Amino acid sequence: MQATIKEVTQAVAVIRPYLSAVQLSVMGDACRGEEGAWFKQRFIDLQRQIETMPATYEQEGKGDKAIATLHY
Repeated sequence: MQATIKEVTQAVAVIRPYLSAVQLSVMGDACRGEEGAWFKQRFIDLQRQIETMPATYEQEGKGDKAIATLHY
């Protein structure tokens, strides 16, 4: 199933704080290229990942059962 413009736009709004301006620009350009459908789906996938990752300190006290989320 191909991502709609509305879905991708919503995903970009969620992802924007996690990417640099250059990263966002490159992904946006890639969405208009030959592999556009693949990159649009990556926006949706990243949105889902961000929305489901634990909030800061939500894993406090869980020890080895805590879910580690990395941000670069």
